[in-house]
Amino acid sequence: MVKQVRSWSKPDNDPGLIGRKKVDLSLFRYGIHIPAEFHEDFEKANENIRLERKKSHEVHLIFDDHTFTVMLLNIDQKNKATDTLQLRWDGKSQFKKYLEDRFKSSYDYIMQRAEQLVDEEKQNKIIVPDDLAEYISFYETDTPFHYRVKISTVRSGSEYLPHPFS
Repeated sequence: MVKQVRSWSKPDNDPGLIGRKKVDLSLFRYGIHIPAEFHEDFEKANENIRLERKKSHEVHLIFDDHTFTVMLLNIDQKNKATDTLQLRWDGKSQFKKYLEDRFKSSYDYIMQRAEQLVDEEKQNKIIVPDDLAEYISFYETDTPFHYRVKISTVRSGSEYLPHPFS
């Protein structure tokens, strides 16, 4: 069985997985929105610590070759009864550059289409086709607010061919 909400998913057969997100424009701008259906998964990974509204907590994202510090925020959105969790980072940070380099295929696809759209709201709705999709997966560690991160790119597959040959 798979839990799936928009661009997030979590198959049952991946131990320690908090959630997997399909790469989209927000990743390259400011961060990631975490759907309410995945809040419990992040709380569990944080030893059941629930982040209260208007609060934030430093998070360490551990990749194979780098560790980056970002913020987990619970934003107080007016007229919303549910919490709004986001992983956020500075749009000019080294981490953003790292993501652009690691998710090169998605970044190029999204930026090429975003240039064609003036309306920012339309830019935010750009969807990478499944055959070109790349993913960022968050895994539990033994330490709250420290997540091991795996990335899945079109280049990581053994049958990768660069666009337009793929």
